[in-house]
Amino acid sequence: MSERDHEKWTMNRISKGCIWLFVGSFMTLAQGVGLAKAQPAQFQNVFTHFQNKMVDGRPFLDSFSGDFWDCMSVNLFGNTTNRSRVEAVFRGNDDVSESFFDAAKRCGFFYQAAPFQHSFSNDTVDLGLSISYSTPGITALPLLFGRPPGIETIADPSAVQLPDGRIALFFSGDHREAFQSTRWVTKYPITAHSQALEFELEQDYDLSERLLWRHLRRESDGSWTAFGNLNGFKKWTSVDGLQWQESSDVISFSPLPAEVRLSLNLSPNRLQFDAFISMERVGENEWIGVIPHYREGLDAESPDPNGNGYDDPPYVLIYSSTDGLTWTYESHIIGPAEGFVEKLDTNLYAFSLYGTVLFSSDLKDWGYGLEPHFTTRGIALDDGYSLTFGTRSSDGIPTYAHQVAFTSSEIPDFYLAPATYANLPTLNQINGTNVAVEPGFNDVLPEKHVITSIYPNPIGSNGLIEIRLEQPDHVQVDLFDMLGRKVRNLHDQYEVSGRVEISISTSELLSGPYLVVAKSKYGKSSTRIVIIH
Repeated sequence: MSERDHEKWTMNRISKGCIWLFVGSFMTLAQGVGLAKAQPAQFQNVFTHFQNKMVDGRPFLDSFSGDFWDCMSVNLFGNTTNRSRVEAVFRGNDDVSESFFDAAKRCGFFYQAAPFQHSFSNDTVDLGLSISYSTPGITALPLLFGRPPGIETIADPSAVQLPDGRIALFFSGDHREAFQSTRWVTKYPITAHSQALEFELEQDYDLSERLLWRHLRRESDGSWTAFGNLNGFKKWTSVDGLQWQESSDVISFSPLPAEVRLSLNLSPNRLQFDAFISMERVGENEWIGVIPHYREGLDAESPDPNGNGYDDPPYVLIYSSTDGLTWTYESHIIGPAEGFVEKLDTNLYAFSLYGTVLFSSDLKDWGYGLEPHFTTRGIALDDGYSLTFGTRSSDGIPTYAHQVAFTSSEIPDFYLAPATYANLPTLNQINGTNVAVEPGFNDVLPEKHVITSIYPNPIGSNGLIEIRLEQPDHVQVDLFDMLGRKVRNLHDQYEVSGRVEISISTSELLSGPYLVVAKSKYGKSSTRIVIIH
């Protein structure tokens, strides 16, 4: 069974361009009990933001199933009967505690609920199905079970651009007849996304048609490598991409995926995959792989095999390697059942599927989500677009052209900040106005650190910032304009507890309003200043 067949069962909304993984009815119940008409300002936060968010004409939180609310209730109160207390935070009637945040993360909320709307230049063109069940020469059948032996559902495409510019596709279901895999190649070289993608049968190749999640590459020296799941994750090599032999190279995981799941108390299921659904070579000596894990009820005999009262959310494990053979665990993300990681710049990685994009600087800590989806992966074309080939097992291989442009140095810091309780997004960040916070917006932790004064304010050429620290910590202070753009760093060093005074010079800056933002591991606080010359 291909990964997209699993996807069809567990994430049928995703294949239609929707990222919400759970289906439910929060707003109906909330309206029944009555929403608070006057929400206390100190309880306005990222959660109340999603109560008011609409998607396709319906409340966003309608997309969350009872499993999500039961998961939250169990993680917070030990039972599934306290849904109303969970909803109180979304309604703005109660504050966001750290335990509430931890439960939301554990239940997959923050992958589904992307708070940020980025403004990158981003163009995605749907090119339709490049291969379908009606393509002449296809013998595959759009069935999950009951297929004749050797006849596969279309899935798992691996695309390679040949030296002459044509694009070759290898995929489950690419046979000209049962048990005979055949490479499909475009009739003409492809240099622009506006060209028609007409594939035809070319030559047979001898990789197993039962290979799950195939990853084929043509190396710089002209040789070929392939990875895939066939009774374990394995590697093959080829001189021409047609005649393959299994490699003797040993592939290892440290720690094993099963050990990671056990140590993190992540739910198992009967089909436990220890293979990569996506595997990207992002540098000369840098590989990144994503191991999928679907919702527990998919392969279980009951929807709640571990007896916790709800169907656990899916998740992925992320590994890295320097050679494609020895893999080291880096992190996990709860919410998506699959996805891929690409490297956008030095110390800038992006994880995504079809909707939400998460940023990380080190593959270990991932930030809060961004929308709309974008990607730079795929086959690069001369017109500046890249081609990606996906799977929709009921129909075939959907194809997209992508073009995205942004400057990594201009990405706001809060896009990169790890998704922790201390870094809960402010409403101003979510709304795209600036990085300021208002008192009580769950972004200031005065018992740990706070800006106590800036003198004078308005400020002329020089001023003094005072910060109070309850305990020693590394403190970073930055100056932002009112569009959220970082103007300069004012302070970046370790400080002892107590009062910290920082002298600043503003003589080279334009007159106008700015924001001073102080950050430590406990969170951040900010104060508006006005510069007058």
